[in-house]
Amino acid sequence: MTNPKPIIIQKLNETTEVWEQFEKVHATVNKSGGSAYLGSGAEQSSASKTFTFRYHEKFSVIQFNKQLYRIIYGGYVYNVEDYDDYLEKHLSIRILGVSKGVRFN
Repeated sequence: MTNPKPIIIQKLNETTEVWEQFEKVHATVNKSGGSAYLGSGAEQSSASKTFTFRYHEKFSVIQFNKQLYRIIYGGYVYNVEDYDDYLEKHLSIRILGVSKGVRFN
């Protein structure tokens, strides 16, 4: 991986409904695209990034529970939209994160 950046993966505690740190990793970050759309008469936008990092079996739970995980990167919150363990080779994981511009405090 070239020029990895620190990211924080958080998991929602379903009992307390509080986001808790699941893991901190270094990942390559790449722009995946963006979109703008009209909703309720107002323009809204989102930014997508692809986060790629080394595989570890503890991350495999994300693929079946994407709504319970999010990524904090560059001060913004990215919801997990997709998970990919390419050809199930267990070498690296690629996660698609989408941000609506919500800042992480």
